Amino acid sequence: MTESERQLEIAQTMTEKELEDAICELLDTLGIYYHHDRPARTKRGAGGGPVKWKNHFRGPKGIPDLVIIGDRVIWVELKSHTGRLTTDQEIWLDRLRMANQEVYVWRPIDWLNGSIGELLIGARL
Repeated sequence: MTESERQLEIAQTMTEKELEDAICELLDTLGIYYHHDRPARTKRGAGGGPVKWKNHFRGPKGIPDLVIIGDRVIWVELKSHTGRLTTDQEIWLDRLRMANQEVYVWRPIDWLNGSIGELLIGARL
């Protein structure tokens, strides 16, 4: 098995949360400022219904998962190997690009092949 095949095999099972944790740990280690909104779990719905989730921010849905700030600002949407962007996420990313912002969609393979680390370390954000 080649290195690329091994990375792909791991990427296929890595969750978005695992990717987020790995990236945030690197950002913490490098001392790079970043922001990530975590949804807050509220009580179950009426009659023991499904758990409700609520963010504390206002505005349109779909804002990217991470805002990373150093000598420039980058916006990052995280996705699992097979995760797809929602329409709301695509709109956010398009509007950020139109505002000349640096925007990425990162997947586990980007972490495993080193491209995320290379960008964060090499760019000295």
